[in-house]
Amino acid sequence: MLVQFRYAEHKQAVLQVLDSAQHSITLVSYAVYNIPHVRQALVSAAEKGVRISMIVDTPDRSASEKEYNNLIAVGGDVASCASLYFWPHEKRGKTDFGTIGKLHVKCVAADSEWLFLSSANLTEHAFTINMELGLLIHGGHLPEQIEQHFDRLIAKKVLVKA
Repeated sequence: MLVQFRYAEHKQAVLQVLDSAQHSITLVSYAVYNIPHVRQALVSAAEKGVRISMIVDTPDRSASEKEYNNLIAVGGDVASCASLYFWPHEKRGKTDFGTIGKLHVKCVAADSEWLFLSSANLTEHAFTINMELGLLIHGGHLPEQIEQHFDRLIAKKVLVKA
């Protein structure tokens, strides 16, 4: 088993995973905003016949949070070529005070070969001014295990189509 770890800038690592895809992409992010390079890479992958599953926390933020809509933020071009999923509030755990859980995962996997796990959301700030940390993995079992995990959540309807 060959597993390679290497340093890469966040945007560069995400684009490397997306550009390498030949069959499938699983992309998960709590927030999506202002990501033109990622959008173009997703559209290019779809044009090659790559199956894309994109998972976000919710289609839109609650009134108590910054107002934006994840589905609008991904862009109509991506929305038309990807399967978009979210985690409905009624499927989440809650604290005793009624606070619901958040899908705080940030990762992108391709072809059961590549995986980028990161603290960074898919936002321009995460790619340019924030201090973030991520791990780019090529090979091994982890990329496939992550893809299968999200496929199971979709199959069990924990994550639902947007």
